Amino acid sequence: MRLIKPLRFITSTFLYFVTVSTMLVHTSDPEIFFDWTVSYAQRAPLGVNKQVIVINDQFPGPLLNVTTDNVVHVNIHNNLTDPFLMTWNGVQLRRNSWQDGAAGGFGAIRVNNRAIIPIPFPLPYQDFDVLIGDWYNADYQMLRASLDVGNGATYRLRISNLGLKTSINFRIQDHLMRLVETEGSYTTQDDEYDSLDIHVGQSYSVLVTAKNDTNGTSYPMIASSRFTKNILFGLGVIRYPGFVAHPLGPISPGPTPFNYTYSMLQAQSISDVFEPNIMFDTPNDNVLLVLGTSVVDAMYHDYVHVVFQNPLQQIQTWHLDGYNFFVVGMGFGTWDESKKESYNLFNAVSRSTIQVYPLAWTAVLVKLDNQGMWNLRSQNAENWYLGQELYIRVKGIGQDDPSTIPIQDEAPIPENVIKCGKTTSL
Repeated sequence: MRLIKPLRFITSTFLYFVTVSTMLVHTSDPEIFFDWTVSYAQRAPLGVNKQVIVINDQFPGPLLNVTTDNVVHVNIHNNLTDPFLMTWNGVQLRRNSWQDGAAGGFGAIRVNNRAIIPIPFPLPYQDFDVLIGDWYNADYQMLRASLDVGNGATYRLRISNLGLKTSINFRIQDHLMRLVETEGSYTTQDDEYDSLDIHVGQSYSVLVTAKNDTNGTSYPMIASSRFTKNILFGLGVIRYPGFVAHPLGPISPGPTPFNYTYSMLQAQSISDVFEPNIMFDTPNDNVLLVLGTSVVDAMYHDYVHVVFQNPLQQIQTWHLDGYNFFVVGMGFGTWDESKKESYNLFNAVSRSTIQVYPLAWTAVLVKLDNQGMWNLRSQNAENWYLGQELYIRVKGIGQDDPSTIPIQDEAPIPENVIKCGKTTSL
């Protein structure tokens, strides 16, 4: 399979990033170096020329293709007229929250298993990264790509929604997708899907097996908006050897636009890989959380139970930097204590970004095993800009003064960090 033509993904314009290597590593860990130049360029993904942010003159940015235990150095040169900020969704920057921003340019991050650790599914013939998202130049733009396919081979597609606020349904006409991973956590692989709802900030890996006999047929790869008044489409084409024409006939319409029940049932069907009878600790209701200015103090190694209650008519998506959490429950209506009885404490999926349906709730459990100041935010760009975020300050006992925290517990704040607001004088 060969990726013919990568298409668009979203960029943002007020951004900043600083790189400082302040991590504890083993001397045997391989070191990988990347050098990126961030600049403006003119691109016309919809045929309308506009200014976008490129990395090394690439749009989307370059693939960050690394392996577990690599020590990755990313040196970024900012040629923009504004500061630049980079966030690393799905990558847990251990004990180093200072290197994780809250918005930024986009590109694919691929973290491969080490050779001695097998993946829990047959080795795909090839991997592809599929970046999808909403586009607001002409209101919407989706991935368009052409693929040359080998008959009978199995491919891994790594799909990410890089949009600003739109949930997207992804499907390949007349092909099933076996879900194998969500944001770094393997799934039980019990189900195959003819389409997947992928919400803002979420990532999936699916296995797709090429057909053996296509008679020269090509098939559309479709991304369509969810929960929007007007359904907007982006198309790619999967071409088999000997194809004679572009896909014929109508494309698959996908799920009913505002069928939240369908989407929630699909989300509830996604389970993580666990051994039977393994249960994690219940949250301690007696722990007193201290609330400051958009900062929640929490103790290292605590379990935290978070319920996202959405009273609005629009779907929301939330992301937590530095962690994956267990998605133990979701449902329509208002959450109360009785909902705990329906929690999935057996094989709950682990991920870093979760959707909350309209007039509904989603509950997560997270073990705070990564010290630092971690951002919990809405992935809807408008909501985030208006302040729908907070920080969780995870610290050990007796570590109220950051200057006394040992480097093995948490990396110190870089000397050249850019400060704003009340921190400017610190």
